[in-house]
Amino acid sequence: MKRNGAVDVCKFLCSIVIALFHFSNSAPRVYFPHGNIGVEFFVLVSGVYFFYGWERMKRQRAGTDMTFYPYEFAKKRFWRFFPYTTTAFLLSFLVIRLYIQRSYKKGAYAFVNQCAESLWEVLLIGKNGMVKGTFLNGPVWTVSAMFLAEVFLICILVRWEKAFCACICPATVLIGFAVWRNIESANNEVWMGFTTFGAFRVFLLTCLAYFCYCLVNRLKAVRLTFKGVLALSVCEAACFALLFLMVLYPESRPLRYAGILLLCAAITILISEQSFSAKLFPDAPWTRYLGELSFAIYLTHWTIRQYYFYRYGAEEACAHPYSYIFAVLAVSVVFLVLVKRLIQGGRALSAEYMAEMVENESITPSDQNPVGVSDNLSNACGSGMK
Repeated sequence: MKRNGAVDVCKFLCSIVIALFHFSNSAPRVYFPHGNIGVEFFVLVSGVYFFYGWERMKRQRAGTDMTFYPYEFAKKRFWRFFPYTTTAFLLSFLVIRLYIQRSYKKGAYAFVNQCAESLWEVLLIGKNGMVKGTFLNGPVWTVSAMFLAEVFLICILVRWEKAFCACICPATVLIGFAVWRNIESANNEVWMGFTTFGAFRVFLLTCLAYFCYCLVNRLKAVRLTFKGVLALSVCEAACFALLFLMVLYPESRPLRYAGILLLCAAITILISEQSFSAKLFPDAPWTRYLGELSFAIYLTHWTIRQYYFYRYGAEEACAHPYSYIFAVLAVSVVFLVLVKRLIQGGRALSAEYMAEMVENESITPSDQNPVGVSDNLSNACGSGMK
């Protein structure tokens, strides 16, 4: 599926809202008190594209054995996230651990112990129920939870796709939201606790994204008149307007329910490209850049927040929102350039290594290795790379 410029613009705006939402250390938040609903936007959009990727993969590998595809998918997704999360982790470690906390002054044992504790963040396993504790770079929990939820979903789809579509997915949505709604001893923080402190919140939203995916396909198949496009555009604008008003109020369970439903409607129209937003924001280099920058903002803003809290104090820092956003944008641009250079360097090294392997395999093994160990080793490496 081709890239959607309007989605990229919305992702950028949501990342700014989330960055400002976190720019407070108490509830209700000073800026966009309900702004963390932007996380639902990211997960729902990612979920819709996840199912498009699944359908594309099935067409490409029709008639082949897919037993080991979950492993292939997990490896691909891990290396897709790894350069971003690791670079963000190193930035956080440099600023928070070494500059703000000055952990190296607490002794070698304490410093090494903190390094080992933070290692789970690099491995995309942390604040999602797998490891007790908090991430050094808090927002990375979303990436970790998305990685685990998607791998789990792929395992289900490979074996029981029909059961997932007919039973597992709708049952997960009904039971998941019912559990969240009926826990009496907690307020909306249960949504941020029980269903976040584990990958279940992301898994639940990804299942909900499956219904958005189905609606997008149905909507794409309809040929709309000008009045139909206008009606969808008005509906889309109304959903986003209501969501913007919603983020200005403190969060609650009823608001969160309404917000998720509004997001589902807006995302369905947005991705279907049946409204005027597709013409206003066509796929272009600048929209793609905003989409990429949104991920950089999401991964770096927590570190900038911690620096501002350290410099001005948690309460006084809120008086500097403009310089904070400027700093977040500047660091995000540098972060994105650095990560892209690292990815390009890694690909160049990988290509050089593979070329060297091919060159070595072209040498006749009779003189170099009489017992054929090179052949066995190259066969083993080749099977692992497929």
